[in-house]
Amino acid sequence: MDTADTWVQEISARETTVPDVTISLVGFAQEADAQNLANILRGFLIFFGKLMNLSSLSRVWVSYDYENTLLSLNRGAEIQTKLTPTQDDVAVGIAMTPAVIEDGVVKSVMVFNANYLMALIQPENEEIQPVYKQMLYTVAHECGHVHDLGMMVRSFPHTWLKMRLSHYDEALFQAAEGCWSEYIASRLSAIMCPAELTSNYETTFCEQVEKGLPAIRTSIRQYRMHHDLTRVLSECSYVVKRLFLYAGYLLGQLDGCDMSFADSTPKAASLLVSYPELRKNGRRDPP
Repeated sequence: MDTADTWVQEISARETTVPDVTISLVGFAQEADAQNLANILRGFLIFFGKLMNLSSLSRVWVSYDYENTLLSLNRGAEIQTKLTPTQDDVAVGIAMTPAVIEDGVVKSVMVFNANYLMALIQPENEEIQPVYKQMLYTVAHECGHVHDLGMMVRSFPHTWLKMRLSHYDEALFQAAEGCWSEYIASRLSAIMCPAELTSNYETTFCEQVEKGLPAIRTSIRQYRMHHDLTRVLSECSYVVKRLFLYAGYLLGQLDGCDMSFADSTPKAASLLVSYPELRKNGRRDPP
Protein backbone atom coordinates (compact mmCIF):
# COMPACT_ATOMS: atom_id res chain seq x y z
CA MET A 1 0.00 0.00 0.00
CA ASP A 2 1.48 3.37 -0.99
CA THR A 3 1.49 6.58 1.02
CA ALA A 4 -1.50 8.05 -0.83
CA ASP A 5 -3.68 5.00 -0.08
CA THR A 6 -2.67 5.10 3.57
CA TRP A 7 -3.53 8.80 3.77
CA VAL A 8 -6.96 8.26 2.21
CA GLN A 9 -7.70 5.44 4.65
CA GLU A 10 -6.66 7.55 7.63
CA ILE A 11 -8.87 10.44 6.53
CA SER A 12 -11.81 8.17 5.69
CA ALA A 13 -11.78 6.79 9.25
CA ARG A 14 -12.49 10.23 10.71
CA GLU A 15 -15.93 11.60 11.53
CA THR A 16 -17.18 14.14 9.02
CA THR A 17 -18.14 17.66 10.09
CA VAL A 18 -20.57 18.29 7.26
CA PRO A 19 -24.21 18.38 8.41
CA ASP A 20 -27.05 16.65 6.57
CA VAL A 21 -27.51 19.58 4.20
CA THR A 22 -30.11 19.88 1.47
CA ILE A 23 -28.68 19.81 -2.05
CA SER A 24 -31.07 21.68 -4.33
CA LEU A 25 -30.80 21.06 -8.08
CA VAL A 26 -32.21 23.58 -10.55
CA GLY A 27 -32.91 23.21 -14.26
CA PHE A 28 -32.02 19.54 -14.75
CA ALA A 29 -33.76 17.83 -17.67
CA GLN A 30 -33.29 14.34 -16.24
CA GLU A 31 -34.11 13.45 -12.63
CA ALA A 32 -31.60 10.59 -12.78
CA ASP A 33 -28.76 12.97 -13.69
CA ALA A 34 -29.71 15.33 -10.89
CA GLN A 35 -29.84 12.56 -8.30
CA ASN A 36 -26.59 11.02 -9.51
CA LEU A 37 -24.75 14.34 -9.25
CA ALA A 38 -26.26 15.07 -5.83
CA ASN A 39 -25.06 11.72 -4.49
CA ILE A 40 -21.55 12.22 -5.88
CA LEU A 41 -21.33 15.77 -4.55
CA ARG A 42 -22.56 14.71 -1.10
CA GLY A 43 -19.87 12.04 -1.00
CA PHE A 44 -17.15 14.59 -1.71
CA LEU A 45 -18.58 16.98 0.88
CA ILE A 46 -18.54 14.21 3.48
CA PHE A 47 -14.90 13.46 2.64
CA PHE A 48 -13.76 17.10 2.68
CA GLY A 49 -15.70 17.50 5.91
CA LYS A 50 -13.12 15.18 7.45
CA LEU A 51 -10.32 17.54 6.42
CA MET A 52 -12.07 20.83 7.18
CA ASN A 53 -14.80 22.04 9.50
CA LEU A 54 -17.96 22.31 7.41
CA SER A 55 -20.41 22.43 10.31
CA SER A 56 -21.59 25.93 9.31
CA LEU A 57 -22.70 24.81 5.82
CA SER A 58 -26.43 25.46 5.52
CA ARG A 59 -27.37 24.46 1.97
CA VAL A 60 -25.99 23.61 -1.48
CA TRP A 61 -27.41 24.77 -4.79
CA VAL A 62 -26.45 23.25 -8.15
CA SER A 63 -28.09 25.21 -10.92
CA TYR A 64 -28.17 25.45 -14.71
CA ASP A 65 -29.49 28.98 -14.13
CA TYR A 66 -26.46 29.95 -12.06
CA GLU A 67 -26.78 33.72 -12.42
CA ASN A 68 -30.43 33.91 -11.36
CA THR A 69 -29.91 31.43 -8.54
CA LEU A 70 -27.24 33.72 -7.09
CA LEU A 71 -29.36 36.80 -7.64
CA SER A 72 -32.41 35.33 -5.89
CA LEU A 73 -30.51 33.83 -2.96
CA ASN A 74 -32.04 34.80 0.39
CA ARG A 75 -29.09 35.93 2.48
CA GLY A 76 -31.12 37.35 5.37
CA ALA A 77 -32.49 40.83 5.95
CA GLU A 78 -29.16 41.97 7.41
CA ILE A 79 -27.31 41.45 4.10
CA GLN A 80 -28.56 43.65 1.28
CA THR A 81 -25.83 42.90 -1.28
CA LYS A 82 -27.02 41.01 -4.35
CA LEU A 83 -24.70 38.38 -5.80
CA THR A 84 -23.55 38.20 -9.42
CA PRO A 85 -21.16 35.71 -11.05
CA THR A 86 -17.59 36.75 -11.71
CA GLN A 87 -17.19 37.56 -15.39
CA ASP A 88 -14.26 39.73 -16.37
CA ASP A 89 -11.02 39.61 -18.34
CA VAL A 90 -9.57 37.05 -15.91
CA ALA A 91 -12.24 34.53 -14.95
CA VAL A 92 -15.80 33.31 -15.39
CA GLY A 93 -17.40 32.34 -12.11
CA ILE A 94 -18.58 28.76 -11.74
CA ALA A 95 -18.99 28.52 -7.96
CA MET A 96 -19.52 30.77 -4.97
CA THR A 97 -19.89 30.28 -1.22
CA PRO A 98 -21.54 33.39 0.21
CA ALA A 99 -22.44 34.02 3.82
CA VAL A 100 -26.10 34.07 4.88
CA ILE A 101 -27.77 34.91 8.17
CA GLU A 102 -30.40 32.47 9.38
CA ASP A 103 -32.19 33.28 12.63
CA GLY A 104 -29.30 35.51 13.62
CA VAL A 105 -26.67 32.85 12.90
CA VAL A 106 -24.05 33.34 10.17
CA LYS A 107 -23.75 30.32 7.89
CA SER A 108 -22.46 29.41 4.43
CA VAL A 109 -24.32 28.44 1.27
CA MET A 110 -22.60 26.85 -1.72
CA VAL A 111 -23.80 27.64 -5.24
CA PHE A 112 -22.40 25.73 -8.24
CA ASN A 113 -22.89 26.15 -11.97
CA ALA A 114 -24.33 22.81 -13.10
CA ASN A 115 -22.96 23.25 -16.64
CA TYR A 116 -19.48 22.66 -15.24
CA LEU A 117 -20.16 20.53 -12.16
CA MET A 118 -21.79 17.80 -14.25
CA ALA A 119 -18.25 16.69 -15.16
CA LEU A 120 -18.17 14.96 -11.76
CA ILE A 121 -20.50 12.22 -13.00
CA GLN A 122 -17.92 11.09 -15.60
CA PRO A 123 -14.71 10.31 -13.70
CA GLU A 124 -13.63 7.74 -16.30
CA ASN A 125 -14.12 9.96 -19.34
CA GLU A 126 -10.59 10.77 -20.53
CA GLU A 127 -11.78 13.62 -22.77
CA ILE A 128 -13.03 15.66 -19.85
CA GLN A 129 -10.44 14.66 -17.24
CA PRO A 130 -9.06 18.23 -17.00
CA VAL A 131 -12.57 19.56 -16.30
CA TYR A 132 -13.26 16.73 -13.83
CA LYS A 133 -10.10 17.54 -11.86
CA GLN A 134 -10.90 21.24 -11.94
CA MET A 135 -14.41 20.63 -10.60
CA LEU A 136 -13.15 18.35 -7.84
CA TYR A 137 -10.69 21.04 -6.84
CA THR A 138 -13.47 23.65 -7.03
CA VAL A 139 -15.59 21.71 -4.54
CA ALA A 140 -12.60 21.44 -2.19
CA HIS A 141 -11.86 25.15 -2.59
CA GLU A 142 -15.45 26.12 -1.74
CA CYS A 143 -15.23 23.87 1.32
CA GLY A 144 -12.21 25.94 2.32
CA HIS A 145 -14.42 29.04 2.27
CA VAL A 146 -16.97 27.32 4.52
CA HIS A 147 -14.23 26.41 7.00
CA ASP A 148 -12.84 29.95 6.95
CA LEU A 149 -16.20 31.65 7.51
CA GLY A 150 -16.93 29.33 10.42
CA MET A 151 -13.61 30.24 12.03
CA MET A 152 -14.23 33.97 11.47
CA VAL A 153 -17.66 33.82 13.09
CA ARG A 154 -16.36 31.86 16.08
CA SER A 155 -13.44 34.27 16.50
CA PHE A 156 -15.52 37.45 16.07
CA PRO A 157 -19.06 36.42 17.08
CA HIS A 158 -20.43 39.93 17.52
CA THR A 159 -18.50 41.56 14.69
CA TRP A 160 -18.52 39.48 11.52
CA LEU A 161 -21.12 40.80 9.04
CA LYS A 162 -22.61 42.93 11.84
CA MET A 163 -20.21 45.86 12.18
CA ARG A 164 -20.82 48.80 9.85
CA LEU A 165 -17.68 50.37 8.39
CA SER A 166 -16.99 53.80 6.95
CA HIS A 167 -16.62 54.10 3.17
CA TYR A 168 -12.83 54.28 3.48
CA ASP A 169 -12.54 51.38 5.94
CA GLU A 170 -14.91 49.31 3.84
CA ALA A 171 -12.64 49.71 0.81
CA LEU A 172 -9.61 48.57 2.81
CA PHE A 173 -11.53 45.70 4.36
CA GLN A 174 -12.83 44.42 1.01
CA ALA A 175 -9.28 44.16 -0.36
CA ALA A 176 -7.82 42.59 2.79
CA GLU A 177 -10.69 40.16 3.35
CA GLY A 178 -10.70 39.06 -0.28
CA CYS A 179 -6.97 38.37 -0.15
CA TRP A 180 -7.21 36.37 3.07
CA SER A 181 -10.32 34.48 1.98
CA GLU A 182 -8.77 33.20 -1.24
CA TYR A 183 -5.44 32.55 0.44
CA ILE A 184 -6.85 30.26 3.11
CA ALA A 185 -9.31 28.52 0.76
CA SER A 186 -6.48 27.86 -1.70
CA ARG A 187 -4.18 26.64 1.05
CA LEU A 188 -6.76 24.27 2.53
CA SER A 189 -7.68 22.81 -0.87
CA ALA A 190 -4.17 22.67 -2.37
CA ILE A 191 -3.98 18.89 -1.93
CA MET A 192 -6.66 18.56 -4.63
CA CYS A 193 -5.26 21.07 -7.11
CA PRO A 194 -4.49 20.15 -10.73
CA ALA A 195 -0.79 20.24 -11.58
CA GLU A 196 -1.08 23.23 -13.89
CA LEU A 197 -2.87 25.44 -11.36
CA THR A 198 0.27 26.98 -9.87
CA SER A 199 1.41 28.21 -13.26
CA ASN A 200 -2.07 29.57 -14.02
CA TYR A 201 -2.17 31.46 -10.73
CA GLU A 202 1.31 32.86 -11.37
CA THR A 203 0.35 34.10 -14.84
CA THR A 204 -2.83 35.74 -13.55
CA PHE A 205 -1.01 37.44 -10.67
CA CYS A 206 1.68 38.79 -13.00
CA GLU A 207 -0.96 40.17 -15.36
CA GLN A 208 -2.70 41.93 -12.48
CA VAL A 209 0.57 43.51 -11.32
CA GLU A 210 1.56 44.65 -14.80
CA LYS A 211 -1.85 46.18 -15.51
CA GLY A 212 -2.93 47.16 -12.03
CA LEU A 213 -0.11 49.27 -10.65
CA PRO A 214 0.11 51.56 -13.71
CA ALA A 215 -3.69 51.95 -13.51
CA ILE A 216 -3.42 53.03 -9.86
CA ARG A 217 -0.74 55.59 -10.70
CA THR A 218 -2.91 56.94 -13.52
CA SER A 219 -5.91 57.28 -11.18
CA ILE A 220 -3.83 59.18 -8.64
CA ARG A 221 -2.50 61.56 -11.28
CA GLN A 222 -6.03 62.20 -12.53
CA TYR A 223 -7.19 62.84 -8.97
CA ARG A 224 -4.78 65.78 -8.81
CA MET A 225 -6.92 67.37 -11.53
CA HIS A 226 -10.48 66.32 -10.67
CA HIS A 227 -10.11 66.24 -6.81
CA ASP A 228 -12.93 63.69 -6.50
CA LEU A 229 -11.91 61.55 -3.52
CA THR A 230 -14.81 59.11 -3.93
CA ARG A 231 -13.85 58.50 -7.55
CA VAL A 232 -10.16 57.85 -6.93
CA LEU A 233 -10.94 55.64 -3.94
CA SER A 234 -13.34 53.57 -6.03
CA GLU A 235 -10.91 53.25 -8.94
CA CYS A 236 -7.89 52.34 -6.84
CA SER A 237 -9.65 50.04 -4.38
CA TYR A 238 -11.08 47.98 -7.26
CA VAL A 239 -7.62 47.44 -8.74
CA VAL A 240 -6.00 46.78 -5.35
CA LYS A 241 -8.67 44.24 -4.45
CA ARG A 242 -8.11 42.30 -7.67
CA LEU A 243 -4.35 42.36 -7.23
CA PHE A 244 -4.56 41.18 -3.62
CA LEU A 245 -7.21 38.61 -4.52
CA TYR A 246 -5.01 36.86 -7.08
CA ALA A 247 -1.98 37.17 -4.81
CA GLY A 248 -4.03 35.28 -2.22
CA TYR A 249 -4.81 32.48 -4.67
CA LEU A 250 -1.15 32.12 -5.61
CA LEU A 251 0.36 32.31 -2.11
CA GLY A 252 -2.25 29.97 -0.65
CA GLN A 253 -1.54 27.43 -3.37
CA LEU A 254 2.22 27.63 -2.75
CA ASP A 255 1.91 27.34 1.03
CA GLY A 256 -0.60 24.51 0.77
CA CYS A 257 1.80 22.55 -1.44
CA ASP A 258 4.86 23.60 0.60
CA MET A 259 6.46 25.23 -2.43
CA SER A 260 8.93 28.11 -2.53
CA PHE A 261 7.77 31.38 -4.11
CA ALA A 262 11.16 32.04 -5.73
CA ASP A 263 11.64 28.51 -7.03
CA SER A 264 8.08 27.66 -8.05
CA THR A 265 7.01 31.02 -9.51
CA PRO A 266 10.19 32.56 -10.96
CA LYS A 267 8.30 34.92 -13.27
CA ALA A 268 6.36 36.44 -10.37
CA ALA A 269 9.47 36.64 -8.21
CA SER A 270 11.38 38.40 -10.99
CA LEU A 271 8.49 40.77 -11.68
CA LEU A 272 8.32 41.98 -8.10
CA VAL A 273 11.89 43.26 -8.37
CA SER A 274 10.46 45.96 -10.63
CA TYR A 275 7.77 46.89 -8.10
CA PRO A 276 9.38 47.57 -4.71
CA GLU A 277 6.08 48.88 -3.32
CA LEU A 278 4.82 45.28 -3.32
CA ARG A 279 7.80 43.88 -1.45
CA LYS A 280 8.25 43.89 2.30
CA ASN A 281 10.20 47.01 3.33
CA GLY A 282 10.17 48.13 -0.31
CA ARG A 283 10.79 51.80 -0.94
CA ARG A 284 7.76 53.68 -2.16
CA ASP A 285 8.40 56.20 -4.87
CA PRO A 286 5.76 58.80 -5.68
CA PRO A 287 3.68 57.93 -8.77
